[in-house]
Amino acid sequence: DREGARESLLLLLSDGDDPEALARLVEDAVERGDHQESVELLRRLGAITKNHGDRLQLALREARILAEGIGDTEGAIERYESIYRTLDPKSRVALRAIADLEERRSNPQGTADALEREIQLTEGDDRVEIAQRLATLYEGTLRNPQAAIKALEIVHAADPEDFDAIARLQRLSEEIGDWPKVASLMAMLIEVEGDEEEASNMTRRLSTILHERLNKGD
Repeated sequence: DREGARESLLLLLSDGDDPEALARLVEDAVERGDHQESVELLRRLGAITKNHGDRLQLALREARILAEGIGDTEGAIERYESIYRTLDPKSRVALRAIADLEERRSNPQGTADALEREIQLTEGDDRVEIAQRLATLYEGTLRNPQAAIKALEIVHAADPEDFDAIARLQRLSEEIGDWPKVASLMAMLIEVEGDEEEASNMTRRLSTILHERLNKGD
């Protein structure tokens, strides 16, 4: 019977950790919904697993159970950080999990830090998606216009016709007083503005910026 088999496996472990016995006990604990025991057994199994890929998968599984099964957000973040530091410094799975968990515990700086590490490992659409998320964080709670500009420039480079990104870049550039960039971005927006009255207002404002901000001291 199941309980008898479990007792036999536990008895086997009294002579030292056995990979096959631990693996079977992990599955038993998972089936029974004993998350704490699952985590402890996975940690023990990982410690005696020689194959690097297998050890990584065991650690990721352990971290997921900490986060989703036990609800130990701090413990899960620590485990994912350990995976990133010691098992796989290119683990986007670990970094994204850290970002999401930091968001769950309302730590926007922690989320941004994890996303900044992840974005270094990405390209294409994934890079743009992370840049958008970073820009939102930096424009909002973190109030870091320079970092928001850096993120939005990735978005703009990927899609020069993303006029929302251009408008946000213009607003942020104005916030930090980068008037040459403000003028350049405003000119782009004026070109595509469909409302004649709004385009006229923007043109007058651009003229003022060129006169008062960019010719000052020349």
